[in-house]
Amino acid sequence: MVGNPVARGLMGRGTVEVNRLCIRRDIPRPLAWNACSQLYGWAAREAEARGFERIVTYTRADEEGGSLRACGWITEAHVRGRSWNSPTRARTDRAPLIDKHRWSRALRPRRPVPRPPVLPNIMPLSLDAAA
Repeated sequence: MVGNPVARGLMGRGTVEVNRLCIRRDIPRPLAWNACSQLYGWAAREAEARGFERIVTYTRADEEGGSLRACGWITEAHVRGRSWNSPTRARTDRAPLIDKHRWSRALRPRRPVPRPPVLPNIMPLSLDAAA
């Protein structure tokens, strides 16, 4: 699944994130050995065709990321594991907090994704000022 980045800092900047990658367990072994690399490569090509400038994904820090390296992704950052709990929305952590690596791949889109326009800060005129 490819979608909007989960991290707020990456949203709206021409970036898309691979949120989930799944391979069926019942497919024959010869077909499964390169499936992750093929899916990551397909996701990057599709994002590029749709005009995105960058694609990212995350792996646990204890995973090697061989399939990502094989299809041209680079380790971009180390992200510390943290809780979703906040003062405005209390949550209970049921799983351990695990550090992750953010992987990325720069894309060369043919046409850029349209960015939302920056509107000037216009003050509405009052009826008294118009008279």
